[in-house]
Amino acid sequence: MPPIKRAKEIQEFSREHHHGLLLGWKIKTGLSKNVSPKRIIAYINWFWQTHLEHHFREEERLLFPILGNEHPLIVEVLNQHAEIENRIKNIQASAEFLMDLKTLLDKHIRFEEREVFMKIQEEATQEELQKVEELHQEIDFVENTEDEFWK
Repeated sequence: MPPIKRAKEIQEFSREHHHGLLLGWKIKTGLSKNVSPKRIIAYINWFWQTHLEHHFREEERLLFPILGNEHPLIVEVLNQHAEIENRIKNIQASAEFLMDLKTLLDKHIRFEEREVFMKIQEEATQEELQKVEELHQEIDFVENTEDEFWK
């Protein structure tokens, strides 16, 4: 699959997705090394509180209104956000639960990148894209090195 050409105004959102995909990789790697699910959960909770929750809210505040909350892609992506948030807030210390969460995150990110963001790029005016870029409150990703269980 050829690389996706992302509008420069929303490239930071795509970079943030990279960290979400790495979260999935860390979950899978930790489980393959028989790391205690509780250690992995501690990292997931940190990632949610430090990065993912903010990322979701920024997408919901800045990007999704371009298509409108009634648009089928936005309805789907908002449902995915709610499901991911619910799973993280009700997380279970089992390998199966954590792998299901990893799979859900991966599918969600790929859906946003390939469908939602592409449609937003097609529909947004240059003014809307510039507003997104101006208003987006980025948080630099700083890794939690307290317990690098994936290494």
